[in-house]
Amino acid sequence: MSQLSDERDERRERFIGKVSSDLNGSRLFYKKFMGVARVTYGVGVLDAEDVWQDVVSHIICKGPGGTIKLDTYNYSIDETTPLYEDKNLSRWLMSCLLNRCVDHLRKNLRREKIVGRNIDDLFQDYDSYSDHASISPLRNIAGKEEDPLEYLLHMEDYKHLHEGIKRLKPRQQALLERFYFKGMRYQEIADDLDIPLGTVKSKLHGAVKKLREIFCAA
Repeated sequence: MSQLSDERDERRERFIGKVSSDLNGSRLFYKKFMGVARVTYGVGVLDAEDVWQDVVSHIICKGPGGTIKLDTYNYSIDETTPLYEDKNLSRWLMSCLLNRCVDHLRKNLRREKIVGRNIDDLFQDYDSYSDHASISPLRNIAGKEEDPLEYLLHMEDYKHLHEGIKRLKPRQQALLERFYFKGMRYQEIADDLDIPLGTVKSKLHGAVKKLREIFCAA
C-alpha cells in the first residue's frame, strides 16, 4: 500500500512539474488550450482560466476513496519531454480540459434561468418543507464524481437543493449563492467577500463536498 502511495505521489509531482514548466516557460500547451477554448467553444479568457485551474486541481486532488483523476492516465510520465511535446499526456489533458469546457457551457445555459434571483426567492415555494425532510431520492449520486449541486440544477430539483443548502454554514451558503445563482467568477467572489482567491476555491470545494455528504447520507 505504501509503495502504491509513493508511486502515485511521484506521478503527481511529475505531472505538476510538467504543467508548471509549461506555464513558467513557453506556455505552448496553455496557449493552445486557450485558443481552442475561445475559437472552437466560444469560452472567454476568464472562463477558460477558471476551467484550467479547476481541471488541474481536480486531477491532482483526492476524490472519493482517496483516488485522484491522474490515476486514470495509463501512461508513464517522464520529466524530460515538455508537456506540449508529450503526445499522450497532452492529448489526455486537453481532453479533460475540453470536456470541462462543454460542461461549463451547459452550466451557463442552466444558470441563465436563475442568475440574478435571490436564493430565498428561488426557493420560496418550498419554505413549508422541514429542514430535516427526507432527501433519499438523491441516493443515486452516491459514490459518483458528479457534483450534487450541478445534478440538482440540471434536474431543476430546487426543493432538495434548498434542503441541502440550508444545512450549510452561512459562509458556505453565501459562496454557493454567488457562484451558482449570481453567476459570479472566482475573482469577483473574492473581491465581493474580501477574501483570497485561493480561499474562495477551497471553500467552494468544501461546500460542495459537504452537500455530497448530506445527500449521500440520506
